[in-house]
Amino acid sequence: MIQSQHYQDLKAAGKTDEDIRKIFDTKTDMTIFSYTGDNGTFNKDTFMSPLDSLKYYLQVIQCGFLAVDVHTGEIKAWVGGPDMKYFQLDHVKKSTKRQVGSTMKPLQYAVAIERGYDPCHLIEYLKPTCGDNNWDPAGSKKFKDGDMVPMEQGLWYSDNRITSNLMCDFGPQALIDMAHKLRIESPLDAVPALCLGVSDISLTEMVGAYTIFANLGVYSKPYYIKKITDKKGNVLATFNDEHAMAIDPKVAYTTTEMMKGVINRGTAASLRPQYGLPMLTIAGKTGTTQSNSDAWFMAITPEIVVGCWVGFEQPAVHFYSTATGQGASAALPIVGKFLSKSYGDYHLKLNMMATFPVPNNDSTMNINFDCSVIPKDTTDDPTAPATGD
Repeated sequence: MIQSQHYQDLKAAGKTDEDIRKIFDTKTDMTIFSYTGDNGTFNKDTFMSPLDSLKYYLQVIQCGFLAVDVHTGEIKAWVGGPDMKYFQLDHVKKSTKRQVGSTMKPLQYAVAIERGYDPCHLIEYLKPTCGDNNWDPAGSKKFKDGDMVPMEQGLWYSDNRITSNLMCDFGPQALIDMAHKLRIESPLDAVPALCLGVSDISLTEMVGAYTIFANLGVYSKPYYIKKITDKKGNVLATFNDEHAMAIDPKVAYTTTEMMKGVINRGTAASLRPQYGLPMLTIAGKTGTTQSNSDAWFMAITPEIVVGCWVGFEQPAVHFYSTATGQGASAALPIVGKFLSKSYGDYHLKLNMMATFPVPNNDSTMNINFDCSVIPKDTTDDPTAPATGD
């Protein structure tokens, strides 16, 4: 209440705290935002107190969405929130940051690939040996204690234990260094839980970082202005694409191939059947944060990178359960509908049959993606989101 503009205006007008509280508790006619508004709009006329309206707005689901061209970095779609009239906070901009959850995990797996692990590297399914003695992140329930699990499957099923053991192998600083290579500028704490996405990062940074996976290690900076002209058409300024080699092409390629398994078999297995994308080459990662406060989904195709965050204005307000608040439930459907409509619109000239590039040498020939060990539980409905992200 104290942070609201209404309170500040009343305070500036000389009202006492008692007077202001009485005003906030008094019901009055007002128009509020509603997803099911009147006459096809987002406006809804109602009768409530200003204090109740604040409580109401804190429960309105928010969304940030960004799509960029993989090769140029051109921003193709930017949605900062549901309605600018009622919500001025842009959930895409670099200044707006939230915990990223398991969308951070591909960076940890890229560290492992960079240090010589291959997708079939076996990891014993045990409590991690680094961090606080009580640190034992919940697993995905795909594996049992003592199983030897191929590394790639830890990513497919977003298993916290597998990822945490990789963190123990290389340490937090290695992950921070990888994040910096991927142009993530937000402060990152050198703690083991960093691999599980406990740091606050903007959607713009995450989408920019994922261009590197889709583009053989080349970073494409997201941008939205090509040129500025005056009213006569004279060009006043131009802005060129910004690209830079960030990581080794083989590391990017291998990580992307593993992320394809997230779509084909893992936590995002519902994407293809539900949104009519059987032939499209897609890689991606779901993400869910503590207390189900943030739902994420990142998707990359050979042509575009898409990122979506869903949550609430305040992290203290969160989804009731993981069933509704995980990335596969709250964020993935938005990305799925976007990809379905975009690739179904021939005017956009997107190629449904395009594939990710391969490094221009034989360095990928010895990478083994055909791991023989599979989870004991293979009876899941492939259209249902897996847990553990």
